[in-house]
Amino acid sequence: MFPAFLLLPMRLLMLARALFGGASAQYYVARAYYAGKNGFPRDSAKAAHWGLKSASRDHPIAQLMMGELYAAGLGVPPDKANAYLWFRKAADQRLPAAIHSVGWCFEQGFGVPRNYEKAFACWLEAAKLGFGESQMAVAECYAQGQGVATDTREAISWYRRALDSGIQRAADQIKKLQAGSSHHT
Repeated sequence: MFPAFLLLPMRLLMLARALFGGASAQYYVARAYYAGKNGFPRDSAKAAHWGLKSASRDHPIAQLMMGELYAAGLGVPPDKANAYLWFRKAADQRLPAAIHSVGWCFEQGFGVPRNYEKAFACWLEAAKLGFGESQMAVAECYAQGQGVATDTREAISWYRRALDSGIQRAADQIKKLQAGSSHHT
């Protein structure tokens, strides 16, 4: 005979673990509610509830999720300042996607004053950690001279890194920059 706890549905087991304060279990429940998976109905408010519990216990991915929920107003009222705050907390733990999101906040002036130099610095940090979207953003900054001096060679170099990280749209940008630089030689 199997022990009774093995017969409980995954949902009840994870809710029980989350109720007893496990940050990872709380994040799992939040993500399950957000996505409507693993027996959990799609419910943004419950996702935010459990995400906040986990994020408050310094779970970096939950902090990133809370930034996303506040940015989109899903399960919580839209709040740019809180979105930035949670992105920043996760970025302080060196989570590349969160560092990228902080850069996006600076680029957009979302919850913070617009600052292209700070956006570039964030993206460069995340790009050096191997985050493909940040590698793409760094390349675009070099290509457009946004937050940094225009530098076609650096742009191509970062587009290549983004392509190596699986960002397929970088290939088109490399071709465009190479075609544009061949007209100037």
